[in-house]
Amino acid sequence: MLKVKISTPCGSVIEINSNTVSLPGFDGELQIMPDHVPIFVMLKPGIIIFDQRHLMITSGFAELSNDFLSIICEESMWPEEIDILHEQNLLEELEKKIYSNNFEDEKHLKLLEAQMECIFVKIKAKNFQNNSK
Repeated sequence: MLKVKISTPCGSVIEINSNTVSLPGFDGELQIMPDHVPIFVMLKPGIIIFDQRHLMITSGFAELSNDFLSIICEESMWPEEIDILHEQNLLEELEKKIYSNNFEDEKHLKLLEAQMECIFVKIKAKNFQNNSK
């Protein structure tokens, strides 16, 4: 059994025991099970899956050692916390800025694209919730 702790700068999100955890690593999805070799991995915006639950995260890090998985991310949201209409409106605004070339420089464009990626992940997490009902 894995002991899992997920935290953000605002504090602990959840501490649970789980048989398996799926993580959105930058190099692809990672499936973590008990007795996995120790790892330290960067996480991209995505969905953590454990015990049939889904948690949307922005970028962060995960460290596994001795069946203790510590995940630290910038932000996290449970699917029920996501306002899909709000996210779709934000997405439309960002798309307008990008497609009208309404950004200051390449750095600003990358920031807009990163914001869009997080919105896509929130929509995906909400869809997981809706499909599991």
